Amino acid sequence: MNCESAMVSIIMPVYNARAFIAESIESVLGQSYGHWELIIVDDCSRDDTVRIARRYEDVDSRVRVVTLTQNSGRPAVARNHGLRLASGQYAAFLDADDLWNPGKLKRQVEFFQDKPGKALVFGKFRVMCNDPRFDGKEIGPSKGINWEKSVYERLLKYDFIVNSSVMIDLTNIAQEEHFFDEDPKLAFVEDWDLWLRIARNGLFGYIPETSGIYRMHGANFSLGPARLDRAMAVVDKHVAKGFVDHVAADRARANILFTVAWSIVDQDASKAGKLFGKAMRLAKVFSKIYLMNALGRFLALFPGVCVWMKQNSIDRKVGKLFFNHQDL
Repeated sequence: MNCESAMVSIIMPVYNARAFIAESIESVLGQSYGHWELIIVDDCSRDDTVRIARRYEDVDSRVRVVTLTQNSGRPAVARNHGLRLASGQYAAFLDADDLWNPGKLKRQVEFFQDKPGKALVFGKFRVMCNDPRFDGKEIGPSKGINWEKSVYERLLKYDFIVNSSVMIDLTNIAQEEHFFDEDPKLAFVEDWDLWLRIARNGLFGYIPETSGIYRMHGANFSLGPARLDRAMAVVDKHVAKGFVDHVAADRARANILFTVAWSIVDQDASKAGKLFGKAMRLAKVFSKIYLMNALGRFLALFPGVCVWMKQNSIDRKVGKLFFNHQDL
C-alpha cells in the first residue's frame, strides 16, 4: 500500500477550547502527510470554540465539526462519537490544547506499514508550561522496553503515553477495543484504560522522537488527589475482568499513591504522609516501590525540605540516580 493512500481519522474532542483550538487545528493542517480527516466533536461549549472550528471547516473539506446533543463532561463520549464517524484505517487523537510536529502523521503511518502487526504506535511529547520545573520536559517511556512483547504490565505500573501522541491501526484491534470506556468513574483516565486493553492482545510501537507538544495549564486535569480515585478505578476494573493478578494490581496502586502523594507533599504533608503509608502497606516489603514510599513518608515529616527539593528539582535528580519511577 502506498503511504499516502491510507486514510487517518483524527479525533479531537473539544469543550470551551477557544484559547488553543486554532493552534491545534493549524498543527494538523501543517502535517506533511495529507490524507486525513479531522473530526472535531464539541461537547456543547459555552464559548466560541465551534465558531472558530467552523472557520476551518468552511475552507477545508477534510475538517468536520459536530456537536453533541448535550454536554457529557467526559472526553470519552466525544472521542467515541468521533470514532463512530471515522472512515480511516488509522485513528489518531489530538486534544484541543496540544500541538503536533509537522511530520507526526507521516512517521507513524510509515511505521505501521513497515511493521504491519502493530496495534498502536506513539512518540514522546514535550511539555509547555509556565513552571520551569516542567517546561521543556519530555514525556515518554523509559529505556529498555522490549516492544516485541506485551507492555501491559509495564503500562499498568505507570501510564507513559500522552493521548495526543497515539495512532492506532483499527484493523489490528478487536472491535470492542476500538472505543473508550464512558463510565464516569474513569473520566479523564479512560485513555490509559484503552491503551491497557489494547496492550493485552496487541503489540505497541514506539518512535523515540518528539512528536508534539503537551500544553500544561490550569485547565488540565493533572494527576492529583482528584484523579486518584479514577486511576484506582482503572486498576480495579482490570482486576475484576481477570486481566491482572492482585500482586501486580497492588504494585500499580502503590505507584499511583506515591505519584499523588509526592505531588502534594509540599502543600499538605499530613495527607501525603498517609498516602505514602497506605502505599507501603500495599507494596511488598523492601521492594523498590516500598522503599520509595518509605522515603517519601520520612520526608513528609519535613515539609520545608520537600519544598526545597522540588524547587531545585532534587527529587527528579535523585529519582534518575536511584529509581526508575516507571518500573517501581
